[in-house]
Amino acid sequence: MVQRIQAGTRRAAESMDGDLERVRSGVTLSAEADAAIQSIAGRVEQTSAEIGEISSALAEQSAASAEIARNIETIAIMAQEGSVAAGQVSAASNDMDALARTLNGEIGKFRI
Repeated sequence: MVQRIQAGTRRAAESMDGDLERVRSGVTLSAEADAAIQSIAGRVEQTSAEIGEISSALAEQSAASAEIARNIETIAIMAQEGSVAAGQVSAASNDMDALARTLNGEIGKFRI
């Protein structure tokens, strides 16, 4: 009977040794998993920051594009106004030429 008790105790001790080894292995795996999760979290944070920087750069680029579009529109308006002014100058020049011819004709009437 003592031998059976000793054998049972031995089996229980061996079982506990195996359980202890499995617990240690589980703790090691948990630590490795925690390190992996921390690494992933760090990379997610870094990626999030980079996305923020990209978003900010895109906003700046969009604002610059809008300003360029406004400037192009202003230049187009100025070119159109310049064209109208050139047409007015040309018409005025033609009117002055006609007046000069008329005046020359009138002056020619007063010659002795």
